[in-house]
Amino acid sequence: MVQDGRPGRARRARLSHAHRSVEGADQSRRREDRAAGNRLRAARASRRGRSRGIRHSACDLGRRGRGRCGPAASLQRLPHADRGRSRRALPRAARRLQAPETHSHRRPNSTHDDRQDPAPGRRSRVHAADIVRIVIVGAGAIGACIGARLCRARADVALVARGAHLRAMLERGLSVRSPGGDFTVRPEATDDLGALGPADVVLLAVKAHSLPSVAPHLDPLLGPDTAVVSMQNGLPWWYFQQTSGRFDGLTLDRVDPGGVVARAIAPQRVVGAIVYWSAEVVAPGVICHQEGDRITIGEPDGSRSDRTRRIAEVLIAAGFRCRTTTRIRREIWVKLLGNVA
Repeated sequence: MVQDGRPGRARRARLSHAHRSVEGADQSRRREDRAAGNRLRAARASRRGRSRGIRHSACDLGRRGRGRCGPAASLQRLPHADRGRSRRALPRAARRLQAPETHSHRRPNSTHDDRQDPAPGRRSRVHAADIVRIVIVGAGAIGACIGARLCRARADVALVARGAHLRAMLERGLSVRSPGGDFTVRPEATDDLGALGPADVVLLAVKAHSLPSVAPHLDPLLGPDTAVVSMQNGLPWWYFQQTSGRFDGLTLDRVDPGGVVARAIAPQRVVGAIVYWSAEVVAPGVICHQEGDRITIGEPDGSRSDRTRRIAEVLIAAGFRCRTTTRIRREIWVKLLGNVA
């Protein structure tokens, strides 16, 4: 059982059942609404014992109205002495945020979920100045869905795929079926990593069991400052890197046999990522995005870096809700616990 921290909801919310998708947008709402809840409770307390002339209908709590509808009209019906106090008692509307999280333990005040998303009805062009080239290695369900949204946002992105899936993308484009709307794009796609050249960011979206055979071939994509964003489920190969503890540098043969991945990808390149949504390849070149759009990224050493901020900005501009964290290993366990619940 986990506490549902949203204002006005005192009941407890259950973790997702095992037969349901655990990568939806409803996981890990631990702190983002706590501050907002405290503010609303304070507002309620300030109204106790005072005039009850304020109406709580939807129109009264909306934008400033004219005529007989809106908070201003309600205040006109109050005695003059109570108007100032009641005006202060009105709750402020939550503001939408379009940037990554800026606090290591708490997200910005909001009365809803993560607000690191573009405004409704608006699709931004990717414009993070220092991110020029993105290569997605592993254009399966997750990788292709991310690549399609980046392409739609006019980012410079290339997908690495193979077989019938690659042929379909080259011939007909990449189609995404989503609750938010279906669309088709024609991204750059290839099975030849050497033909792409160095990237600014490599999104590593292959399955964990395929990584040892893929990692040694990533060298053509790696420039001096290339960041490698790991999107695998489960315990990643970098889990014990940059920990400054007794297990620092430990490799697990079951995760990284013989340390192949650790040798191919230097620790300073790695950015951890947790994907909290689900999708599947329903046909070559066709992705079904089922639910959710949230991604959390963070540096394995616990620092807050400019590169994670810029990567998050790019993903946000492409339509994802993306936040940065200084505790990325904890997010790994949050998802694992959700998977077994």
